[in-house]
Amino acid sequence: MRFDEVKNKLMQFENKKYCDQIKMVCGELVEAGFAEKTVDYTRDNQIKYYIRDNCEFVFINLFNHAMNARQGIIMDKSVFESEGFDEKRVTLSLKSRNTTKYGDDRTLVPCAFSNGNITLHHLVMNCRSLPEGIEIDHITHYLGICTKDMLRACSGIQNSINRACRCSIDEKRCSFSTVCQSCQHLDNNKCEEYKEKGYTFKVNGKGKMRIYSKSFERPDQMYHELEIFEKEQFGAFRYNPSYDFSETFYAFVAWKMIGWGTETEITKYNRDYIIRNRPEVAKYYQLEECK
Repeated sequence: MRFDEVKNKLMQFENKKYCDQIKMVCGELVEAGFAEKTVDYTRDNQIKYYIRDNCEFVFINLFNHAMNARQGIIMDKSVFESEGFDEKRVTLSLKSRNTTKYGDDRTLVPCAFSNGNITLHHLVMNCRSLPEGIEIDHITHYLGICTKDMLRACSGIQNSINRACRCSIDEKRCSFSTVCQSCQHLDNNKCEEYKEKGYTFKVNGKGKMRIYSKSFERPDQMYHELEIFEKEQFGAFRYNPSYDFSETFYAFVAWKMIGWGTETEITKYNRDYIIRNRPEVAKYYQLEECK
């Protein structure tokens, strides 16, 4: 399937309510040969899940009546079956809403209830008891994508890094700065290296060190240096717009379960979506120049 065909199919999901996007995904899965099955856990929780013999993932349409909340969840079929979600040995539900994001069901955290409760991403990673200081990072930025290949163990600092636009841009000075936690403990050699490149260091009123770049003649020079700086400081946890499915979970399902496009085509769609819908992120990561 050519990219234009993939994009046209996926654009049908855009500008729809989240609950309608979930219903559209369910319809496409049934059309692709997935069986639809229902499990009523309690009076408040119900799931419809979509499963097929030759697919290693399961899509779950979870509805919590008490919260009036719905979420589309993708997880490994092996975990779904071994834990017994279909047999009610484990109950699937949602954590309480974050009041600052009330009304956006995508921000709810899916949880599993058996002997106690555990967040679904911890269960998938077999982390019923995490070592102190270890967290689980969602590579895709969508809490309902709980597949082993899109989750990773990390430190709290690393978990906080994987967010868009971590540095502040000063367009007038054509420079950038940051107080990111990963930059608070630079060794002397690295500090001297940055000073030679024109960086300066100041401690703010909260005792945190802010790093400032020099001013550049042109924005493209500044964004190029920003990319180098973030890759050095953030490494594999630097935000990657290609794998940001926070608003495009349906594209992940299309890629992993329905087979509408390759990884290259789906990640290209994500970048294209950000260019069209999140211009501030597209500018920060210079996505127009990378087309």
